[in-house]
Amino acid sequence: MVNKLEDKLPEHITKAQAKELIEGLVMTNSIVKGGTQVNSLPDFATAEFNVRTIPEYNNEKVKELFNNYLQQANENGATLTQEIYLELEPVVTTGKNRLVELGLEKAQQHFSKETGLITTPTVAVTDVSNLLRGKDEHFPFLMFGPGVGPHQIDEYVDKQNYLDFIDYYIDFLTSYTTEV
Repeated sequence: MVNKLEDKLPEHITKAQAKELIEGLVMTNSIVKGGTQVNSLPDFATAEFNVRTIPEYNNEKVKELFNNYLQQANENGATLTQEIYLELEPVVTTGKNRLVELGLEKAQQHFSKETGLITTPTVAVTDVSNLLRGKDEHFPFLMFGPGVGPHQIDEYVDKQNYLDFIDYYIDFLTSYTTEV
């Protein structure tokens, strides 16, 4: 996607910066409904999309993308419409603050068998988008929890992993609150 947008990038954003940010855009079409009987075209169908936007490909650009495709389809005889029922802004954080540093330190202590614990900036829509509205990119925010394969069909949380995270949160949060 970055290659397609490269010539449209503002001068102050490099291709590498765009790649780092835009790879966070996630679009999922996970609910499709239509038809009432086998072997016949449905007279009505719906599709639901979840789009987790990023600042460089924000809600307005996603709506424009959908509107363009809807218009093209409707000009060719379709009667497609759209309904937006939840619109959240992306969360932008640098990940460079004491909350994240301590969170990683404590994670390495509690989950020493785990490999590949990393910190990355947040640049996408998350469930916390409403809570961080109006905060700048330096606001301390950490997203870390138990489980495997989030937002996947086989997502699960092992009971022991869940219990281990309780111990982690107690240690991490009590340490953090004594520092600040």
